[in-house]
Amino acid sequence: MCRMINALNRNSWLAVLTMASQCVVAHAAPASAAQASASQAPVAEVRALFANCAACHGPDGGGVADGTIPAIGAQPASVVTQQLLRFRSGERKDLRMQHFADAEHLADRQQIDLVAQHVAGLRRSTPAARGDGTQLALGARRWSEGCAGCHGASAGAVATRGIAALAGQHAPYIARKLREESNGMPGAPTLSQSHAAFFKRLTPVDRAALADYLSRLPPPEPSP
Repeated sequence: MCRMINALNRNSWLAVLTMASQCVVAHAAPASAAQASASQAPVAEVRALFANCAACHGPDGGGVADGTIPAIGAQPASVVTQQLLRFRSGERKDLRMQHFADAEHLADRQQIDLVAQHVAGLRRSTPAARGDGTQLALGARRWSEGCAGCHGASAGAVATRGIAALAGQHAPYIARKLREESNGMPGAPTLSQSHAAFFKRLTPVDRAALADYLSRLPPPEPSP
């Protein structure tokens, strides 16, 4: 399994967490009977399903400091479910995530919900990788002027709008996703005109500052 994971492209996941897809208002995944019964599943089953996720994201969902894998622990279950369904359908493009979100690894909606609820309950112990701290004021300004209107001042999750938390995310991951989406790289989501224009105005210094600022905000708290 590890050899297969390492052979695949080390693009990150969530993009739960890509910057632009979080800015765009997304429709929440429809409720299902699977969600109602997910909390009653045996612990062993949940751990087995999450094992593939943990191989990259870590047992605490803390991701990887170099920015190749985002932190996902404590993201709202509805957001995680939504992103897994998007990978499963091919709406989101990432070779590794499309593979592990398929029916062979997650048989049905109930198993997707099980994984999502497990992720939502994780407390991150992996510290977020940060920048050099020299441009935090600039990062705060860029966040306030271009992002806080959708994501909120604290960069927390807005589950009702399908927006994942960016607070406490690894700075290299955020900087990389901003760069990819600004340049329209393959797999990047279609942006609204206002967001596309904002991203294109960001200089490399702006991106680094914004990423560093977000990495220093308190990460989300796990769901009970």
